Amino acid sequence: MALTLLVWRLLRRKRKAGSFFTGARRGLPTRLSRKFVAISLKTSCPSILHYSDIHIVWARCKWDGKVRGFILEKVGQRHFSNNSVCRLDSRVTQGMQGLSAPRIKNKLALRVSTTGSIFMDKVKIPHDALMPGSLGLAAPFSCLNSARYGISWGVIGALEACLSQAREYALERHQFKRPLASFQLVQKKLADAHTEVTLGLQASLRVGRLKDEGRAVSEMVSIVKRNNCGKALHHARVLWDILGGNAASDE
Repeated sequence: MALTLLVWRLLRRKRKAGSFFTGARRGLPTRLSRKFVAISLKTSCPSILHYSDIHIVWARCKWDGKVRGFILEKVGQRHFSNNSVCRLDSRVTQGMQGLSAPRIKNKLALRVSTTGSIFMDKVKIPHDALMPGSLGLAAPFSCLNSARYGISWGVIGALEACLSQAREYALERHQFKRPLASFQLVQKKLADAHTEVTLGLQASLRVGRLKDEGRAVSEMVSIVKRNNCGKALHHARVLWDILGGNAASDE
């Protein structure tokens, strides 16, 4: 099964500011409705979550004002059987009514990655789907902090890919009977990107070792994530310039 982790902004704010609020409430005071809680999301959140069968959502419970984690399952998701050929099982789960995660189509930006939204309209969740050890914001924030640390590695990996492609192109592309890589302006762009790759990797490696030793703090993750993302984005754009018009081709 695919799994996604969703960490929502849990403080109520004005909708016109671009924020959203996720809240959970108990069912009406009847014998049947006490078996579930209802959860709603006021707006959508872009992510790759449309691939996921299971969503882990953090919401503020209206009956006591505390934040808890809930496990949600989409309607109509197929389960893989456990045999060696991994064929699809014939049974399809009912999932949870009111939960959907459609794909965003016809995007004009970030087209390299598919993006989806999630909508929850009074989704009925059984009480056994409530995560017992997830009281408070410590659990989602610890997950978020680990995800941000992983991003600090991922963006440098993306910059390495850009650097490799730009270098290969600069060696193969000739201008005035010389490869582009022989010009100092091109060499400077490649050298600057390579320098930031090295520094970014070393920074993430050091923070990782401190995490293993139990001496890392969240501010360290914030610094390496901010630095690596900013440098990767900047130098990817600079390296794009080396490819010239070929960088805008979909071939």
